[in-house]
Amino acid sequence: MNTVFDWPKVASLFPRCQSTEIGICLLLNKTAQLSMKKAPSDRRIDRTRKLLTDALIELVLEKGYEAVTVQDIIDRANVGRSTFYAHFENKEQLLFSGRGWLTEDLFDESGTSADQLTLGVNLSALFRHVVDNHRLAKAMLGKSSGELVINHIRESLTMQMRKALKVQVGGIAEVNANLTAQALASMLIGLLRSWLEQDMPISAQEVTDLAERLIKSSLAG
Repeated sequence: MNTVFDWPKVASLFPRCQSTEIGICLLLNKTAQLSMKKAPSDRRIDRTRKLLTDALIELVLEKGYEAVTVQDIIDRANVGRSTFYAHFENKEQLLFSGRGWLTEDLFDESGTSADQLTLGVNLSALFRHVVDNHRLAKAMLGKSSGELVINHIRESLTMQMRKALKVQVGGIAEVNANLTAQALASMLIGLLRSWLEQDMPISAQEVTDLAERLIKSSLAG
């Protein structure tokens, strides 16, 4: 039996839709509603990833990243080896999985006003995040793990700054945008590392202000 819709009533539920657009609007609204509801399987995935990430962080604080094995992680998280490899290829991928101590979220412009960004990077959030996770940051910046983390941050900074330079500096050549972004990212990494190694002698806001001045003076030269 065919269902008969009261289209005027349906249309009243979506006042922004024109009559010829009702079908599309219904589909879009339904899709939006479904996307807002997380399926139980998605929640299970999130819980498993959180268990694994928390286990890695605890172990890094206890004995350093280099000494941590996948077996250590699955034992601490109390999950099976197959479960670990269903989510991650190795501990490095877990480290940068999106819930680690430094993630792409820190370099994401979404939800951030333009005046909070310096060449596409929220420097204040970056340095505050290090303050909030200083024990883990210091543990991670030792030995070979330090280079993993530093390279990850440098790549993220370079990518964001390159995009911002191409927008903010009219007519800049691709090669110049790349070189400038790489140089500025390396400068920020040096500042971040020195600040952390010296036990953060100035506040996160002060080091943010310093970083912004350094970037502006570099671009003005």
